[in-house]
Amino acid sequence: MAWPRLMALQWRITRNDAKTFPLPDDFFPAVELSDEQIQSYETQVNIIVRNALLEYERHEAKGAYPIYGSPWVSVGTEGSLTAIRQESPEGLSRSEFRVYGRISGNYRNFMDFHYAETSEQLFEWNQFMFGYTVDAVVLKNIHKRSSGKPHEYLGIKWTCLQPSSFSRKRDMCYLEYLTYTKDELGRHVGVRVTLPAEIDQCPDLYRTLKVKRVKTHSVTIVRPAGSSSDATQFFAMTENEFAGLSVSAKNFRKIMRMHNDMSMYVESKQISKQGMMSKANWEDMSFVATLDVIDDEVAVLDEKPQPSVASTRIQE
Repeated sequence: MAWPRLMALQWRITRNDAKTFPLPDDFFPAVELSDEQIQSYETQVNIIVRNALLEYERHEAKGAYPIYGSPWVSVGTEGSLTAIRQESPEGLSRSEFRVYGRISGNYRNFMDFHYAETSEQLFEWNQFMFGYTVDAVVLKNIHKRSSGKPHEYLGIKWTCLQPSSFSRKRDMCYLEYLTYTKDELGRHVGVRVTLPAEIDQCPDLYRTLKVKRVKTHSVTIVRPAGSSSDATQFFAMTENEFAGLSVSAKNFRKIMRMHNDMSMYVESKQISKQGMMSKANWEDMSFVATLDVIDDEVAVLDEKPQPSVASTRIQE
């Protein structure tokens, strides 16, 4: 199948192109963390998860069709997902955003989709979802599945996206945490947390490379939808700072459509894993000519605002 090989080849080309982006493999210094820093990160994300589960309980107490009053404003619905937002005095460039409802697919597949230990894997899932990933780097795997920790993953990552050739590149440097736990009603849930990582090894690139730093604090909770293993209850909260960029309801609807299509992305990634070739066997560079066509087909969103800033930020 050509698709998995295209994704692998595209990542290889992107990571070794002679242009400014992607950045050289050694651009970011190695991230070294003390035991105290790691413990601080774990404590921080555990508090975030606990508070998010309490908020999720309040959300579910509203019933099957939750109604949010002021200051929440409806964004709209896409499929079975609903979105609402709460603006700050700064306007839409800084706001809180929630999406909830049901999506197709097993909740564990949603978690697996985001799991990435390597820069290649990180680039791959971002490209599957967005279609306009410029670069992606795993800066530090703090804990992995093989680490024997109660959680699935803890690490620091960097991604750079460019929604169109006419828009400015946007990057994010963030701590990511993946875990399985139980909610307040004892049900199994998966939780994904991201929050800004402000560390010396991941500097703001605006002055040097004209890249807008977008900051994000998000929590996504997924669980089986009743007795069905093929459907997932989805609840996501983000606090956003879109780097001064204007954001419309249309952008938020694109985010919902993206999550409605999650099962498609998961399936594509699984196919890619089955068909992935070793780097030594990736096809000749002459195959690159077809990539522009594929890019057009996989560009899921014309422009997607990056979920962004939270009051909580990771300090080195």
